[in-house]
Amino acid sequence: MDAACTAADLAEATAQAVPQHPDSEILLSFPSLNVQLAARVPADIGDERGRFSDARDLKAHAGLASDPSHC
Repeated sequence: MDAACTAADLAEATAQAVPQHPDSEILLSFPSLNVQLAARVPADIGDERGRFSDARDLKAHAGLASDPSHC
């Protein structure tokens, strides 16, 4: 029961925090990306805008790069 309450509290806190993120409009514009999933994007890749020089770097970080030499 405690875990369920904690999960519900976390979901509510996430729902309140994501819209306040500077990139929330972009994150929430992706099809099928709800507030809970949108919170994972900066958590997984970081939210430092200069970290990736271009989209290829981000794709390589995510393991989606088609050019293996760019990984």
